[in-house]
Amino acid sequence: LMINEIRKHGFRISIQDIYNMSTIKDLLMCMTRLPTMIAKKSESMTLAYLPIHYRFFELIKTERHHWNQSVLIKLNIEHVNSKKLEDAILCLINSHPIFRLKCNNELKLVYKKSTPPLPHQFKLYEAYDENIARNSAQNFNLEEGNLYSFLFFKKEKLFFLNFHHLLCDGLSIRLIVDKIFDYYHTSNIQPEVNTYQTWCDTINAIEIQLTSWYKNYLSQRPAFNLNKKYNTSSEKSMSIINSVLNQEDSQTLFTATSDYLKLGINSVLLYSLSIALGQMIHHNGVWVNMESHGRCNTIPVDVSSTLGWFTSIYPVFLEYTNKFQLERFLQFVMEMENIKPYHATFGILKYQKKNIPAPQRIKNHPIKFNYLGQFSSSHKDLEFINLVHKYDISPNCEAPYPLEIELYIYDNKLHMSFKFNPDIFSTESIKSLSKSYKEYQLIISRYLICANLKINHVSIPTPTARVMIDQKIKGAYIEQFLFKIKPNISFNKIERSWCKLTHQHEILRSGFYKTPNGSYLQVIFKYMNTPCL
Repeated sequence: LMINEIRKHGFRISIQDIYNMSTIKDLLMCMTRLPTMIAKKSESMTLAYLPIHYRFFELIKTERHHWNQSVLIKLNIEHVNSKKLEDAILCLINSHPIFRLKCNNELKLVYKKSTPPLPHQFKLYEAYDENIARNSAQNFNLEEGNLYSFLFFKKEKLFFLNFHHLLCDGLSIRLIVDKIFDYYHTSNIQPEVNTYQTWCDTINAIEIQLTSWYKNYLSQRPAFNLNKKYNTSSEKSMSIINSVLNQEDSQTLFTATSDYLKLGINSVLLYSLSIALGQMIHHNGVWVNMESHGRCNTIPVDVSSTLGWFTSIYPVFLEYTNKFQLERFLQFVMEMENIKPYHATFGILKYQKKNIPAPQRIKNHPIKFNYLGQFSSSHKDLEFINLVHKYDISPNCEAPYPLEIELYIYDNKLHMSFKFNPDIFSTESIKSLSKSYKEYQLIISRYLICANLKINHVSIPTPTARVMIDQKIKGAYIEQFLFKIKPNISFNKIERSWCKLTHQHEILRSGFYKTPNGSYLQVIFKYMNTPCL
């Protein structure tokens, strides 16, 4: 048992050593570190493209080497041991094959035979210098690989991590930070259950079967086209407006989406955006390219600890309405649930499976929406300082979207970024969009809280239930029963029994709705307080 525990922490010792050494000090002296696990290295090992890889090489043609993600972290550690930090980074890159990824001149993603000595990628500086951070973001070479850098600035205790996007996404960066400091504090690092290669192979082997509902969703919605024809502009021509929801209002939003809906924050963020966008573009609906982390739990491959670029993009239709309506909102929640199985696989319809007829909506819609989630670490001695670095992407790179909306939670506040093409959208219109967007986020959140809307989940009613809903609309459709209760039966027990019965059977906690477009919804509430008079 002792030997196994020691091996878990990366050291080797034999039974003979335990018997021969008389003190703990002697035992420590004879322990040796186990060699770091290094994945099989083969130059011929090629990574199968995910849809996001196809999309990157399709849309970004200028200065592809400078399309990165970076993060700046403050280490609230009294004495930072730079040697331990270097060891942690070395263990990370040696135990995760994604760090050997490169792109050859044929645009194939392949793995290098070996990683370079760490000093080339980990550098120490006495004090923070913004120019150093900027240069580290520009010096990657896709054909050579080594698409990462780690910088530590001693005076301010700032740790700068920079990666080309081909290596990782936002969620992977958070995993990288946790893995590095797991090793820093415990000399142990969480291994990947499945490799990124396994995930890519699995996605490429999937045969997509669209449901009839999803086919209708993709083909029967009106398309919104910008009045002005636009060409792909460059990053340097784009403008940015940032906005923050204050801590009190952010908490209202978090409470409404976590305590009552349990469906995540996306439903409220997107539905409130549909109202705000409708007021700006004056159209009955707009298609948005929704960006997701792509780690879909409907695919039986555990990648919860795997590093890589998993991002997926799929279309969502935002129907314009001039006010919040519960029935429309519930319909939208149901649509988001129906789309969920296609989060990670929608791009296959366009890229990998060319023999499958592509739905009409597979194209680059003019608006992109991306909710990045919460930026934090499991280590309380780390503080994220800068999450969206202005040097991440080359100013000469293409900017394929006239409007990009990006949201994330940091310091218990919702941060919003609106990147837009000023030739298409005026600065005033985007400021107005930002303001109304925040207003509708709060209107919906407060409604859900004040109405005490405690929804368990939303589903589609059975065909029989739909007929009954229509009959209920035309006139009363009620079943009544009359019972005579014996005097010795406790009325309180009857009431408690009824409450227990409603808790056990969802149908007794259901509400049925017919939406304005004719869809049927069954809403199952967590609690149903039925008065007993």
